[in-house]
Amino acid sequence: DASLEQLFLPLINGSTLHIVSRELLLNVDDFIDYIDHNGITHLHATPGFLNTLPYRELKSLKRIISAGESCPVSLVERWVSNHDFYNKYGPTEATVSSIIHFMPKGYIPKDVIPIGVPIKGNEIYILNDNLSLSPLVVIGEICIGGRGVAIGYLNKEKLTKEKYIENPFVEGEKMY
Repeated sequence: DASLEQLFLPLINGSTLHIVSRELLLNVDDFIDYIDHNGITHLHATPGFLNTLPYRELKSLKRIISAGESCPVSLVERWVSNHDFYNKYGPTEATVSSIIHFMPKGYIPKDVIPIGVPIKGNEIYILNDNLSLSPLVVIGEICIGGRGVAIGYLNKEKLTKEKYIENPFVEGEKMY
C-alpha cells in the first residue's frame, strides 16, 4: 500500500524515482553509498530498515520518512541532527497515510515519538469500546474518518460492515 505513495508522489512532483534491487537493500553500506552517489533527497522506509543503516552524513538527503512500525526515539536521535524526519501512520483502509509528525533538523525527541496529527481531510478519533471519545491520556482505539477512508473491502461485505462503521460524529460519513 505504501508503494503507491512512494511511486507516484515523486513522479507527479517532477522528481526522479529510484527503485533499487533487493541485493542493494540487503547491503546497507552499498545502499548508503548509493544514496550519496545518486544525490537522493528523500528516503521512505520502515523504522526496522532505517535502524539497519549506518549513520553517515549525507549532504543530498533532506527528508527521512518513517512509517509502518513504531518509531523508536534512538532512530530519530540518530538521523534528525542533519535531516528533516517524519513519522507517519495510516492503514491501507484509510489511503495509507492518515497521521504525520514532523521533526525538523535539530529536533530533540522526548520519551516517545508521536504519530502526529491528521493530514488534511482526515479526522482522527480515539474511542473506547462504546464508540465514545476517550479522555486525554486514556488508551483507546484509533478510528479514522474523512476523505481518505476507503469505501470498504472488495467482495468482503461482512468484513466491510464490521470495520467501516457510521461515523457517530459526522452524519452520513463512514469511519474506519
